[in-house]
Amino acid sequence: MKIRIAVLVAAILMLGLGAALYFHSPIIHDQALRLAFATLPFLAGAVVVNYKYPLAGTTAPTSTLMKQHNALTALVTALDADTVITITHNWQLPNTDFQGFPDGPAALFPLVAIFLESDATTTVEPIFSVSLTNTNAVVINKPTTVGTQGSYIVQILRPTSLAK
Repeated sequence: MKIRIAVLVAAILMLGLGAALYFHSPIIHDQALRLAFATLPFLAGAVVVNYKYPLAGTTAPTSTLMKQHNALTALVTALDADTVITITHNWQLPNTDFQGFPDGPAALFPLVAIFLESDATTTVEPIFSVSLTNTNAVVINKPTTVGTQGSYIVQILRPTSLAK
């Protein structure tokens, strides 16, 4: 019980310190501080989606950028209590492609692969369910089983003639 209280107090103090640093210096030049702000949602218990390709960071890629790419990768960090992971790909997938073949959510695209990161703290590998109803994002549902916290590698592939 004492450990839980200590962790909660530490998280609250880090959130307060982060807010104080932000308001003291709105323009953050130091890379370490930017990294600290990117990890603050994780301390508060929220899912963190850290996009790796075609851009790096916690901000989702724009549709203009994604027109030039057929793949998106992200490192997702989640706690046991987290249930929904949303990854925005911004491909704006149509119902049919230019040849009239099914495309997008109607054909269960894009392709989604989820892997456990090698240094994850996960003790129970969760069974994910994936929702492809959105034309710009993939929604992954994670069970709240104790031990499912950790880091996951997510790879999303846009439907192309090679994939079909």
